[in-house]
Formats: sequence, C-alpha cells, structure tokens
Amino acid sequence: MLELTLQDIVSGIGGVPQGVDLGTLVHEISTDTRTLKPGDLYWALEGDRFDGHAYCDSAIEKGALAVVIRAEKLPGLEIPSIRVADTLFALGEVARLLRDRMDTRVVGITGSVGKTTTKEFTRHVLSQFAPTKATEGNLNNLIGVPKTLMGIEKGDHWLVLEMGTDRPGEIRRLTEIGKPEIGIVTAVGEAHLEKLGDIERVFEEKADLIRGLPRDGVAIIPNESKYRDRLKDSTSARTLTFGQEEGSDILAVDPHLLTRGCYGFSLQTPIGNADAELRVPGIHQVQAATAAAAVAVSAGLDLDGIIDGLQDFMGLPGRCEMFELSEGITVIADHYNANPVSMSAAQRLLETFLERRKVMVTGEMWDLGDHSVAFHQQVGEKIGSGNIDMLIGVGPKTRDLIAAAESVGLAKDKIRWFETTDRICKEIRKELLAGDVVLIKGSRGMHLEKVLVALQEGEGNF
Repeated sequence: MLELTLQDIVSGIGGVPQGVDLGTLVHEISTDTRTLKPGDLYWALEGDRFDGHAYCDSAIEKGALAVVIRAEKLPGLEIPSIRVADTLFALGEVARLLRDRMDTRVVGITGSVGKTTTKEFTRHVLSQFAPTKATEGNLNNLIGVPKTLMGIEKGDHWLVLEMGTDRPGEIRRLTEIGKPEIGIVTAVGEAHLEKLGDIERVFEEKADLIRGLPRDGVAIIPNESKYRDRLKDSTSARTLTFGQEEGSDILAVDPHLLTRGCYGFSLQTPIGNADAELRVPGIHQVQAATAAAAVAVSAGLDLDGIIDGLQDFMGLPGRCEMFELSEGITVIADHYNANPVSMSAAQRLLETFLERRKVMVTGEMWDLGDHSVAFHQQVGEKIGSGNIDMLIGVGPKTRDLIAAAESVGLAKDKIRWFETTDRICKEIRKELLAGDVVLIKGSRGMHLEKVLVALQEGEGNF
C-alpha cells in the first residue's frame, strides 16, 4: 500500500481518534484478524453473518496499531481506535484517498457477463507494455475494490478493476472510489435480478460506470447491444464501440473455428488490421478479446503488442477450462457462474464439436428473482431446439429447464435429472460414453466443480 499516516486516514474518513499517535505510518489495512500482522490497522466490517467489531481486542493483542469502528459500537472502548459513521463507506474513502495519490491509470469493467474474462484479456494486453495489476479472484465489490487499490505500488502503470454489483448504487460507489479513466460495459443482460429487479435497473446500474468517467476519458461499449445508443448518451467521455458487427470501431472480422473450440479472427482497428488466434475456447471469447483491444487502442498502444497479449491469454480456472480424460472424453468446465446469456454462450461452444456426442450438464442459475422460472424455461427451450445429444439437469430449479427442453422436442431418453450436485457426482460416469464432450455450467453456489473432480478421479471407469 502507498504509505499514509493515521492523520491522513482520520482526515480522509472524517474519523474521531482515541488514543492513537496520528503521526504513525500505516503500511497495511486488515479486515481479518486471522491474517493480521503487527503494525496493521484493523478495520471492523459488518456483514449478514459476521461483525468485525467482535474481534477488536484480538486485533490489538496481535499488534494492530488501532481499530476502526462504527461510532455507536463498543461504548467505553479503551484501546486505540478511530470511530466513523460507517466503516464500509470509510474503507472506500481511504481507497479514494490512495487513488488520488496514484499515477496509475485505471480501467473499470462491468457488465452482466464477460467481466472477468475481459479483465484478464485486458490485463494480458496492457502488461505487454507496462507493469499492470488487476482485480484478483472475486474482489470486485465494495470491500474488494478498495483492497485492490490498497495493493497498488509506485511502479504499477495500469490497474484493471472489475466492478460487480447485485444492488442499486454499487457501481456508482465503486466508480467514485476507483475513478477509472477508461470504462468498459461488456453487456447488459439478465443477471442479479433478485435485488436489481428488472433489466432496466440492470442497465442503469451498468451505465453508472461510464456516467462517472471524466470528460477526457473513454467509454467502451458493445456495438451489438440494443442499449448501445443509450449507453453512448449516458457519458460525456469519448466512446469506442467493439464487436463483430460491421460499424464497430474495433471490429472482429470473420471469426472462424480453429481447433478445440478456439477461434481466430481479423482485428480491424483505427491503427491498422492484424490476425489473432485465441487459445481459449468459445465464440464469446472473441467479444472479450475485442473489448480488451479497444482499451489498448484508446490508450495509443502498438497493434503488434495488442495481438501478442490477446494470443498469450490461456484462460481462468472454472471458465471454459478444457480437460482431456481417458476414453477420449473432453470436459469443458465453465462452472464459475451462470445466467441466461452465459448459458447460451456455453451451449454455442459445446455445439462447435460437430462430430462428437455432446453432453450438457446444467446447474441452477441463481439471483434471477421473480424471473427465475421464465429464464430457466427460456434456456431449456434453446437447449432443446439446439444440437445437444444429452441434457443433464442438477438442482430443483432445473426441472423447469428440462420440461421446456422436452416441450420443444428433446427426447426423454436424452434427458437426465439429479436433485443435488453430490448425487450427480455419484452417477455421472454411468451417463457418459467414450469420445463424449461434456460441458459443465451452473451458478457458483451449485459447486459443480465437484462434478469435474468426480470425473477426473473416476478415470478408467467409463
């Protein structure tokens, strides 16, 4: 972390100090006493299942400089402390303070699908030119983004921030904290409807990123989106469109299947044209790569380096990972998350394996609120109307998906259903034949990575 004094922090968050030396330098902020180190500043956060205020004494015992707590909590506390109105908001204010002291250029990425893959493509491209950091894991929320900003060092030229949301106002706050100069909206679709309510609110939430860009910034927008013009109208920044449709500023021409589900294409940009061959499977990866190229083009970077970065990217765990098992069986593990848009993209990937038996393992899609049944039915109709040889549903919500697939013509003998992930793990090997391609897709809470493990551990038993 860039160095701050306790005085800097107190002033930046409007805190009330008690028993602290305001001249002390703070090198790290900790929100977890299990990993706290002597000299850290302990920050007490509250969640649905925890309250960090319960661990303040433990933090001091482990060597914390002081604790940051909510003003009305722990009356009479005598250990070194800083009281604030809201510790989560104050954490963001410290990150904003650090952001204002950085020379690092920040790219913000949000969208209903494709955020993480676009972030990793962008990281790989920008790192061809200068030291680059990016959001790690799922640190894309009101705790994770401040922590990511706190990890920036003086030599870091680029920071790529993934910005997630499941409630109104979150993207606006993350944009206030991170202050990106370049913003990407990957897509506007049906995701996190349980708290956002409907697609219009999803649009408003995603648009908050580009609304918050500076006038001299760049908004990068999907050209094929029906929200393209509304997104453009939402920002005073310069706009660049990306996609596979003629008229895109950054255009992927002639995406064509290479091998193992991966695609090549010709990238056409204002700075020239070049061919790219991706090493991650799925036509949707072309869209993510094109968005990343748009970032680099907008920053004035060299086309050869951009292509090198796109072609260097090898993918992420749980996101279209490919595994070869015995008996010629290929497993595509795409179990990190799922919604109707990403489920459709996964189906298209599986259908590229034209000469092989295609098995689609679909878990439940979560966070769809009142629209859950309708969206599971919609996905089922697409699968049933497509070129899938066997559909395996996992979880009670997939009953609607399976019924819809059957209603449009998928034969009963091509359908299986399991109530739980643990149950399919015990039975999956019995459903497969030599040479199958198996795609595993579902929301993260379904823990479908267990199915991959079951298949790997059961090699030789097909």
